[in-house]
Amino acid sequence: MKTYLIKYFVLGSEQVIFSFSNFFYLAVVARRLPLAEFAELSLGYTCYLILIGAHHAVICDPIIATGISAQDSQRSLLRRLWTINVSFCCLALAAGCALVLNSSTHEMQTLTVVALACLFFSFAGPVQFVRRIMHIQGHVQASAVAAAAYATVLIVSAWMLPHVNLESHFAYTVPFILGNLVFLVSAWQNIPRKLNDDHNISLKSHFRAGYSFLINNLLGLATTNIYPFVFVFLNSPEAVASYRLMFAVIAPFAQLLGGLSGFITPRIAVARISQIETPHLLILALIVFAPLPLAVMAIWFGSDAAALIFGTKYVALGGSIPVALISTSFALALATVSMWLRANHRLGLMQAGSLISAAITAVIAIPSCLALGVTGAFVSLAIANGAAALWVAVKGTSGRIRTQPG
Repeated sequence: MKTYLIKYFVLGSEQVIFSFSNFFYLAVVARRLPLAEFAELSLGYTCYLILIGAHHAVICDPIIATGISAQDSQRSLLRRLWTINVSFCCLALAAGCALVLNSSTHEMQTLTVVALACLFFSFAGPVQFVRRIMHIQGHVQASAVAAAAYATVLIVSAWMLPHVNLESHFAYTVPFILGNLVFLVSAWQNIPRKLNDDHNISLKSHFRAGYSFLINNLLGLATTNIYPFVFVFLNSPEAVASYRLMFAVIAPFAQLLGGLSGFITPRIAVARISQIETPHLLILALIVFAPLPLAVMAIWFGSDAAALIFGTKYVALGGSIPVALISTSFALALATVSMWLRANHRLGLMQAGSLISAAITAVIAIPSCLALGVTGAFVSLAIANGAAALWVAVKGTSGRIRTQPG
């Protein structure tokens, strides 16, 4: 148990470094940029989250589900996947730079948002792939060191941009790119190497499994990332910016669970939740319920915290923080049950839970946002994720539904 707890502590620390550095990055940008520009950056960042979620499903999730062996065929597979990652990185960077030049000539919000999404995504894909390999293989200390280097470069360079007269939404993608580059340099030894006797490994089975994960991830991403576009539809750029900042507050909890997935998924592949070993069950329970005491504290201190972190123009967010944190516990409960189903290759039931959550969101998102604004978005998230988590947990533990094999 002691060994497990040490690994969880190091891996949790690595994810905390990543999550909170991204959180402080968005806080710095929100303070520096005018609201309209930050709203555009928020939309670009939202599109980036959708891209990186789809990337994780297709490239990383099949590896997490099956593990990594020392066989040459497995190493060859990783090398081919790394080549695909680098190709997408170059394409995204080239497309982002081209769109930046085009959007500076033609002031179109759509081009700006797509350009920002491409620039954010460019080096994040390879970083995510290497991180998951390191987690699965147990190289959590090396990953934590690389994460610390990433966080240092990200925050320092974002803080320095105004001092070199670079202060626009496009300029603020540069710290993100530099941070990811530094991570790759720090983790260079864990990048898959080319073999002398390269096997001709087919990627069909990998992408077939990735397709199943992609459906689930896209449904989950639609549930959480539809709201900025709802606020665009409602012509409220302030709500777009506010939702992205609120999501930055709660994202570290989900990212912590996601960061642990590569290590914990193979260890919870048991028939019943009650059979999960105590250390793993304890860690999952702590993550799911962690936002609740913070939600209670935010009732009294939410407005002060919002003004301190994001600036006085976002002080009104204080009233939304408790609701956002409560909704996070429901989302984490659904994600935890889905992780257990994925470990047991019950992908059909996992997808059903995401479909229920997405369907409820589609029905209540616009009415709740019209009635309560940003707070309404998190109320509807709590309802959608809570209902889906309850249904999937009941069906999953009863074992009445037969699902497709992984």
